[in-house]
Amino acid sequence: MSRSFLCGAALGLIVLALAPMPLAAEATKAAGAAVAVDASHDFDFLIGAWKSEQHKLKKRLANNTEWTGFSSELRVRKLPAGMGNIDELDMPNATGLTIRLFDPKRQLWSIYWIASNDPVMDTNPVVGRFNGPVGEFFADDEFEGKKIRVRYTWTMIDKDRASWAQAFSPDGGKSWETNWKAEFTRVSS
Repeated sequence: MSRSFLCGAALGLIVLALAPMPLAAEATKAAGAAVAVDASHDFDFLIGAWKSEQHKLKKRLANNTEWTGFSSELRVRKLPAGMGNIDELDMPNATGLTIRLFDPKRQLWSIYWIASNDPVMDTNPVVGRFNGPVGEFFADDEFEGKKIRVRYTWTMIDKDRASWAQAFSPDGGKSWETNWKAEFTRVSS
């Protein structure tokens, strides 16, 4: 997939993000009634180049415990005017693109994903914020025709290490299955 296509897709997502969208209950709860901290810099730690070890369950929501792993590279840069950031994840069989947009009024982040092996823009972002070094982001979605909850968890371990995990819940958030996780190590500049 060409870089210009991915950048065009990213700009399309930015336009979509400007439209009002419902908040996940967890994101609303995470934001609280009054936000005293400016969350616009929550993802600043991620700016730069990273090496990553990725691990995915072979089958999701199937009581499967067999994982597959691969190495990847991540490049993250800021978007203009403090809107958020964008990254490219180079994996062995696909390239992924993440757009993180910050809403200063709600003090919440919306995270969109697109991958070259299924180039359909995610129009239902996970939404949330950080509480200290851990950020949680939620959305309602569908998997294999069934309604699920999705949770992304970002953890800033230190300035040179971070982790991310994706989990699905088939029961409205009562139980979670982590099905994709990644450990990131910053590449020296």
